[in-house]
Amino acid sequence: DPYPNPFNPVTTISYRLPEDTIIKLEVYNIDGNLITTIFNGFQVSGNHEVEWNAINFSSGVYFVKLNAGNYSKTEKLILMK
Repeated sequence: DPYPNPFNPVTTISYRLPEDTIIKLEVYNIDGNLITTIFNGFQVSGNHEVEWNAINFSSGVYFVKLNAGNYSKTEKLILMK
């Protein structure tokens, strides 16, 4: 879950992995285009936090998507500058 949300310009995305796995954490714009990959690789089980600094992006709605094994979750982010 991202916090704070809305944010300017940094938000922290937290998630819990029930097992060791390869994850991909990506950000998409309102049009569904991939704009950045925050993390792509192996992580151990447990709680994790990743910061996204959107200083180079314009205000608007974004979506952060977590893929971990067969699990996928998408959260809406609002960047307000």
